[in-house]
This record gives sequence, structure tokens and C-alpha cells, in this order.
Amino acid sequence: MTASAPPAAEEFTPDPEPSAVADAAGYRTLLERLSHQSVAKHYAAYADIPWDDPAFALIANDSRFELSPHDPIGATTWYRGLHPAERARFGLELIASFAKIG
Repeated sequence: MTASAPPAAEEFTPDPEPSAVADAAGYRTLLERLSHQSVAKHYAAYADIPWDDPAFALIANDSRFELSPHDPIGATTWYRGLHPAERARFGLELIASFAKIG
């Protein structure tokens, strides 16, 4: 089997049929497309993300950092008894800890 160069990026169109990979040829086409896009489309995080934009600011008491009641710690009476700002700060610290240790 000979490998052919994948078509140019502008030739790719999304396939609305989920059965496109049902046969070997469809799978091969999809695999070539994904392989090509993994090297053709890339992003530079330091250039593409507006890091200094206020919308990206980390605010320790942001309620989005609060743990949900489904979280083992978030379900405790102790955690629910904390002030909302403290709950958010605790959630942020937990997320940072997870990011640090992987």
C-alpha cells in the first residue's frame, strides 16, 4: 500500500454522516485528515490567548471555583459552612494543586 499526501486543508469538509468510518476507506480518509490537521493546525498559546485581558484574570473569590455538592469535600458540612469567598478560594487552591501534581 502506498501512502499519498493528504489533500490541502481547504479541501476538507466535515462529513455529516457518522457512518463515514464504517468501512476501511472511510476510516483511512478520516485518519489521514486528522493526521494532517494535527500538524497543519496549531496554536501558539502565548500569542493566541489575550492573557492580559481582564476576562482572563484569576479572582480568588470567584464563585465559579466553589466545589459542587457532589464533590467529596464540597459535600461536607464544614465546607458548606464556610463563607462563599472562602469556599471559592479553597476550590481555587484545590484546582491549582491538581494542576501542579497532574
